[in-house]
Amino acid sequence: MLTTPKGIRLHNPLNLMRTAPRQDWAGAVADSALEDGREEQFITDFWGLRAAAIVLVRDEEVHGRFSCEAIFTSFAPPVENDTGAYIRNMADGLGVKPDDHLNLRDPATMLKLLKLATRQEDGEQPYPDELINEAIGAALKSVPPAQPTST
Repeated sequence: MLTTPKGIRLHNPLNLMRTAPRQDWAGAVADSALEDGREEQFITDFWGLRAAAIVLVRDEEVHGRFSCEAIFTSFAPPVENDTGAYIRNMADGLGVKPDDHLNLRDPATMLKLLKLATRQEDGEQPYPDELINEAIGAALKSVPPAQPTST
């Protein structure tokens, strides 16, 4: 019997974990309706893709993680993943070196990264580019660019 991967079923393609305190994601399912409470669950694919894009942009801008190596060492820790393989898959799919600087505010780069990460996380990537691009656009509008600090 084939089953739909959990990330696809929960409309959470990157399997974003619930955090404490809880992130109030737009489009998130209320606590009482969650499948098991470990991962976030969203009402539609759009909201889960938007949240994934927001997490990746914030990781880049807030935490200074600009490469596949930095992003996915944090995002896919060795406790739960083969982090080295994850990083290689992302870098190879993007056609970059693991430590190359990425610009995740570039919609084309983000589109490729979300598609690759979804396949890595769920074993499949069922979302059309139009839906992913719509979610990326909404995510980028909701996260203003980081302001340079003055010295």
